[in-house]
Amino acid sequence: MKLKAACDADADLVYCIKRDAYSESATRAYGTWDEAFQRRFTREHLPSTRLIVVDDAVVGWIAVKHFEGEDEIIDLHVLPTHQRRGYGRAVLQVVIDEAGSQGKAVSLHVLKINRSRLLYERLGFAATGETSTHVVMRRMSNQAG
Repeated sequence: MKLKAACDADADLVYCIKRDAYSESATRAYGTWDEAFQRRFTREHLPSTRLIVVDDAVVGWIAVKHFEGEDEIIDLHVLPTHQRRGYGRAVLQVVIDEAGSQGKAVSLHVLKINRSRLLYERLGFAATGETSTHVVMRRMSNQAG
């Protein structure tokens, strides 16, 4: 597995991966899939997006915003046919290690109905708050991965 910076030409691919990986959960959480919003959101965060590449195929992507003292995972999606193979965990570990090397915490929001929350907890993230649909989680930089 390797990570590759996304470019403008990847915008449709990034959107399609998000739709395939997330639309069912989003529809359960919000009652609908807002295609226009999701396209705007993925395009807005494209400069912060890295593609997850396995055997020359893009299987997912992660978008991370960098701030002083903290990196925030905006989105992480792996195609359903490639889920539960360790790619999400591996890319999260890369982000955790990168942030840790700079003494930064890592934060994210996860849908309350998303089973990925268990993975985040195993990687040392702890709930710090919640919204009506999401759990806010944070991992301090001094934790072992």
